[in-house]
Amino acid sequence: MTEVSKVGQTQTAQQAQKAQAPKGGMQPDARLEIREGMRVADVEANGSEAQKLVAAAFDEIDAETRKGDGIYDKHEAVNFNDFRFALDKNKKELRAHNKNTGCTMIIKYNSLEELQNKDNLYMLRRIDNTNYYSGGEITHDYRNKKATYDGVTGDKSLINSCYDEFEEVTFKNSSMDSIDAQYFSGKLNIQNTKNVGTFWDSDTEIHVTEGKEPIINADADSKIEIKRW
Repeated sequence: MTEVSKVGQTQTAQQAQKAQAPKGGMQPDARLEIREGMRVADVEANGSEAQKLVAAAFDEIDAETRKGDGIYDKHEAVNFNDFRFALDKNKKELRAHNKNTGCTMIIKYNSLEELQNKDNLYMLRRIDNTNYYSGGEITHDYRNKKATYDGVTGDKSLINSCYDEFEEVTFKNSSMDSIDAQYFSGKLNIQNTKNVGTFWDSDTEIHVTEGKEPIINADADSKIEIKRW
C-alpha cells in the first residue's frame, strides 16, 4: 500500500485525501472527500477522474421515481468515501478498493459510457457491505463477458438478472453461505468454494430456477447444495 500526495481541489475548497492503492500495482487517484449535502454535479466537476465516472452510482435511486436526488446524504457520502479508486484508461480498467471490507472490485470495460452505466456500477456498492462480500477480488470483465469472485467471504451473492451481460461466472477459493443464481442460465464454475465454518465446513447453497438453470461445474474441493425454485 502506498500514499498519494495531497492535491488541491478547486471550487469546492476541499483537499484531496491520502489514499491506499487498490491491489494490482495501480496507483490510486488523488480523491475528493465526499461530504453530506454535496451535489453529484460537484463531484462530477471536481473529483478525481474515477470519481467523476462513478459519482452517480452512489446517489441511491428512489423506489418510486427511479431517480436519485442529486445530493449525497450522510449514508451515501460515507459509502463513497470508503472507496479508493485507480483508473487506467489505456487498459480500460477501473479498480475500486473498499477500505471497510477489504474487498477489491476490478471492472474491465469496453468504453467509458459502459463504465458509467449505473446498472453496471450497482454491484460496486455491494463490496461496501460485509454481509455481501469481504476480502478478495471481484472481477467484472465486460470484454470477455465473464465475472470472477476470488478469495471472497460473504453471506449471499446475487448473480441473477444483474448478470445478463455475463456468459460465465466463477467462484474460487471463497466462503459463501449462498449464491442466488435464479434466472442466470450461463456457466457457473465453483472451485474450492464452500461455507467455511469455525469447526467444520458446510455446503454453499446455490439457488436456481427450475427450467432455467445455469450449467454448474463444481470441483472436488467445493461443497455445494442446489436448491431449485
